[in-house]
Parts: sequence; structure tokens; C-alpha cells
Amino acid sequence: MKTFKLSLISFGVLVFSAISSCQEDIPAPELQVQEVPEMTYYCDQVPFCHGKVQSFVVMKGEVPVSLGIRVSENTLTGLPSDPAKNIKTAQLTIPTQAKDIGIDHIDFGWNPQGHEPEPIYTLPHFDVHFFMVSKADQAGVIPGPDPIIVESKFIPQNYVSGVVAVPYMGVHYGDVTSPELHGSVFTSTYIYGFYQGKMTFWEPMFTRAFLETKPTFSAAVKQPAAF
Repeated sequence: MKTFKLSLISFGVLVFSAISSCQEDIPAPELQVQEVPEMTYYCDQVPFCHGKVQSFVVMKGEVPVSLGIRVSENTLTGLPSDPAKNIKTAQLTIPTQAKDIGIDHIDFGWNPQGHEPEPIYTLPHFDVHFFMVSKADQAGVIPGPDPIIVESKFIPQNYVSGVVAVPYMGVHYGDVTSPELHGSVFTSTYIYGFYQGKMTFWEPMFTRAFLETKPTFSAAVKQPAAF
């Protein structure tokens, strides 16, 4: 079974080195540093149309390196085309090795005719929500305008609010410099989600046509000044 492996979140590790001054130089003992191997851990596969999806985390010791989803290639065939009849969503758990990673669960969704704003995001595509809140909090999102202001330090540069909270999600913030907003055809983009002043999810979106090209792809994700 062929699969696409999408590392949708990468984590940087910053190591600080302390230097102290002494009155005399003392040779440091030779240390044998053993390289810690990276290990990949998977959750159980979840059926999705004619294929399967599953979450994974790559750990280096106790340090998370990346978190993502693994999608079987046959998932891309036989997908429903009528959103009114069959909108497909799979809810994925997080590997236990990543229980302290800050992500509670993942929703993998298929939009056969896309969604607003038209006509930019009306291409058939997948939405992947990495939720930082519980399923109960996700279900408690009240649709409609969200009047609570998010502090600017928590919003990445060039991201603006969609104002209205979407049921079971929240308010979507998009990057106004994204290529698809400036004449390019939508292939992939990155959304931040907020609700009642707090960041609640991260959302990569990508089209089926983009996956069908079997791309080798990576992109920097803009970060807020504070979390």
C-alpha cells in the first residue's frame, strides 16, 4: 500500500550554552556523546473512503521533532463529490509518546467543492485541523461573530481574522500574503484558528490535485511573537 507521509508540524529545539569565566584554564574531561536516534510512533489507522489515515509523531528521545498524518494513496480515489450527501471527516488521536506536545487531536476532512471565500478555495481539497483544545471544547464553539479580541502578539505577521466562528472549529485567520490571494491557483496554505481570544487550532489545507503530483514540499510557517 503506497502512502503519502505529511509532516505538517515541525518543532525547533533551541539549546542554550552557558559560559563562565575562570581565573585558570582547567581541561574539560573528554565525554562520549551518544547520538539519540529519531523514532517514529503511529496511532491506529482510521478508515477514510477507500483508504486509511493515521497520525504519527517523530521523537528524538523525549523531544518532539515533527507531528503529522500518513495517508494511503487509495484515499484519493472514489472520494465523494456531493458535499450535501457525504462530507467525510476522520478524527485522529495523538500517539501517547506525544501526550505533552500541546495538540489534543486531529481532524482530517475532505471538501469536494471547497468552501468560502469563493472562488479561491472552491477547489476539491483537504482540511487538517490540529486542535489544541479538547473535543468537548471544540463542540462548544458557538457559530457567528466572535467579539473577543485576540492580542496582537498572539497573531502571526500578515494574518487577519475571518471574524465569524465556524461551528466545531472557530475563527479562521489567513495570511494575506498567500499566493492564492494574489492570482495564483490554490494548492496549499496554512491557517491559524482562534476562539474567544485564544489560539485553538492549526490548519494546513491542500488540494487533491496537489497531492496527486506526489510533491516533495516544505514551507516555513509564520509564528506569533508569543504563545
